[in-house]
Amino acid sequence: MPIVFVTVVDPVSSGFVDSLARPGGNITGFSLYEYSISGKWLGLLKEIAPGITRAAVIRDPALTAGGGQLGVIQAVAPLVGAEVIPVNVRDAGEIERAITAFARSPNGGLIVTGSTLAAIHRDLIVTLAARHKLPAVYFQRYFVVGGGLISYGSGLVDQYRDAAGYVDRILKGEKPADLPVQAPTKYELVINLKTAKTRPSHDSTLVTPHNAPFSTYKEARVHLTSWQRGGLAARGARAAVGADAPDFRVDGDCE
Repeated sequence: MPIVFVTVVDPVSSGFVDSLARPGGNITGFSLYEYSISGKWLGLLKEIAPGITRAAVIRDPALTAGGGQLGVIQAVAPLVGAEVIPVNVRDAGEIERAITAFARSPNGGLIVTGSTLAAIHRDLIVTLAARHKLPAVYFQRYFVVGGGLISYGSGLVDQYRDAAGYVDRILKGEKPADLPVQAPTKYELVINLKTAKTRPSHDSTLVTPHNAPFSTYKEARVHLTSWQRGGLAARGARAAVGADAPDFRVDGDCE
């Protein structure tokens, strides 16, 4: 039976396909993101809180993807002057102890990499970030909808829509082995405005040109466009920012 997968981080290392271009066998699908996006999370953390010198990276050590994402962040860290501290995400107790210990020293921030366990414990992670006043960057928007500060990642809905297209092609006679695994072409940058307003204005760039927390769509648009001009936005992230016609995802207190 043909299989079309979605939201898989590393389908080759996970053993689902032989290669991205030629999956082989009876499986193909859509990857959640490429490892290179992990370095952008650290860059984004430095943009929103320039005083950061330490970054706790929450990852699942049991996953190949956990090591891959951490490796990219570690490679980028010297370029932005940040120390990387891995935090395992195996259970709630481990997460709370590690983040609490990390927060005892100043100038820290969080990066939450992609994993099922991070998603399961997202409420705890968001709560700990708020309790210890740690700026945090997440891999998916549902963290931000739940109170997190900022996320940057691919849209999950698009993955399922594209998967339906592959299913249609397979039902019409094409073979999964001939359909390449596709990486996302659309990313979204989501900010929780309510959470952003709680950030101290002296250590955060999540402010308007008048040095006040932004609270309107227009102000957010001006600020995010300036990020895009500075090269922060990922290549092809047309849903996150755009110099001419940005396309923001809006959900209550998030933009």
